[in-house]
Amino acid sequence: MAIFGGKDDRKLTQEQVLDALRSVRDPQQQAKDIVSLHRVRELAVKDGRVWMTISLPPGSGDAKGALEKEVRNALEKLDSFKGAEIKWASTASPGPAPPARATVPGVKTII
Repeated sequence: MAIFGGKDDRKLTQEQVLDALRSVRDPQQQAKDIVSLHRVRELAVKDGRVWMTISLPPGSGDAKGALEKEVRNALEKLDSFKGAEIKWASTASPGPAPPARATVPGVKTII
């Protein structure tokens, strides 16, 4: 604890952040946390501040607000935490392959 009652002056590390985020459950797979499901991406930590991208599976948009609150609550428990910037990304599953191009025997280009 800092002398004047502020947050601890020790350096916050990526490992500490990941450990804290292991308490945050995935909105669709409640049995697993967002770290073990590789939802936390582009994690950076400097001077007690945290930057990260959290990827959400399709259909999780409604849970984003609650998930952000859980993430911030987990981080605020860290002694040297000063703030976080969270970006969101979608992990959309790849769509169907495009249809094969039509070919005509003996014709090089179809216009």
